[in-house]
Amino acid sequence: MKHLKFIRKLKLQNNINESPSESKRAIQRVAEAKIGGTFSVICSKENFSYLVVTRLYCEVQVDNVTCFAFIHE
Repeated sequence: MKHLKFIRKLKLQNNINESPSESKRAIQRVAEAKIGGTFSVICSKENFSYLVVTRLYCEVQVDNVTCFAFIHE
């Protein structure tokens, strides 16, 4: 359930636009400023596959852009 709290706290959907590059930078800035720590963010208009071990993560899709953000332990 931590990821749901993370989504609400960051309001990720407000940081995703048609540009995956702009979206990932915006999400990373907000995550690191509001939560702290080091975040990685992947955004794409295409399908992607990933494997990550983390305690805090979020995946959100807005229109045709999907973003996945997670904190480094």
